[in-house]
Amino acid sequence: MKLGHKQIASEGEVQVELQAIQIREWDLGLCETAQIHLLSLGSHSHFFTIRGYHISWKRQYRAFVEAQREHHRAGAFKNGLKELWNIIGPNRPPIQSFTFAKSQTRSATNTFGQAEARAPLDCATTDRFRSFAPSNGGKLFHVHLAVLQGLVFGLLPETVDIILGMTDGGRVDDRFANRLCLFLNLVPVHLKRSCSSSGRGSGNEALHRLPPSLHERSIFGGYKVGDELFVDARNECHLTLGILDHPQSGSSLTLCLATGLYTKGNGQLLVRSMVDVLEMFATGVDGEVPSLSTYVPPKEIEASLCTGKGQNITDSNIADRTDTMDEFSNATTRTIPTPVTTPNSLVVVAVIPAPPPPSPARPHPNRRRYDRDHPRLVAQPHKVYTKTYY
Repeated sequence: MKLGHKQIASEGEVQVELQAIQIREWDLGLCETAQIHLLSLGSHSHFFTIRGYHISWKRQYRAFVEAQREHHRAGAFKNGLKELWNIIGPNRPPIQSFTFAKSQTRSATNTFGQAEARAPLDCATTDRFRSFAPSNGGKLFHVHLAVLQGLVFGLLPETVDIILGMTDGGRVDDRFANRLCLFLNLVPVHLKRSCSSSGRGSGNEALHRLPPSLHERSIFGGYKVGDELFVDARNECHLTLGILDHPQSGSSLTLCLATGLYTKGNGQLLVRSMVDVLEMFATGVDGEVPSLSTYVPPKEIEASLCTGKGQNITDSNIADRTDTMDEFSNATTRTIPTPVTTPNSLVVVAVIPAPPPPSPARPHPNRRRYDRDHPRLVAQPHKVYTKTYY
């Protein structure tokens, strides 16, 4: 392995270097295992980057591969493969697209991308999860899994079961090394639509159906300092959920949707809904599964309704009762107000004739001659106006 050195002018060049690492295509035939670069920003700041193919960096990978080959030749995986095929079944159709997808039909694509949406969980909510999960016979990871199951089945009402592929997290465990999950590089979890109507019952059913070989994934690639500038390996999945649990602080959720079918707004909507359901469990509310907010959290709906409602109109005589508008108008023009006098005030009540009504349409010439020869007196209505002088 060779050490490369490069002077940089800003931290932006480090981001360019990291992007080049992510899109690098490795040719294993060249026997190139890794590249090490040192980026120097001045004389006091340095960035050390190591790039390599994941097969070369897996801990004890070759030892595990040799053990797997021996177990496969001995027929130790036959029962596991048979059980897996019984779960998947022959000619299983792919999972349905969500109703808000760009298209309900899948087309061949040359590129693949994922739109990412993140949502934090505060320390108080995460602490309640840490105490809630053990009391129900599980871990924090199982709570997230149960909520994800409820949301997916809520978005797909006609789906009765789904198969969730989970990346393995027990690679260094000797008991896990001989299992089929490591051989397939994932843990297949078969989730069925729950028969229970409560959220707590649905979570317990999902927990009891998990295979005993399922381990909680907490470390990727051996080390993980934080979620900043960290991109893990992803395959062509419609939905990917990442959970980052900080031991001394809160948690954060990362939800990715395939850009060929969904938008970033769809991911933000789903991750907000998931946080809303998690907060419901954290407060101890055992809600009904059909009432889970699969699209928009209820608090956002209430806020939108309050914003669009506007001000309340309290004058019921005008706004709500159109049949009393004429009575209200007549009472205003015919009632003479009662003057209120004070020692230093002078009240003047004046009767002012109202303006005449608009002239009617032009009459016939014979009608005009008749009005000229027979004049009439037309009574005009009056209005009362009150003025007070101080």
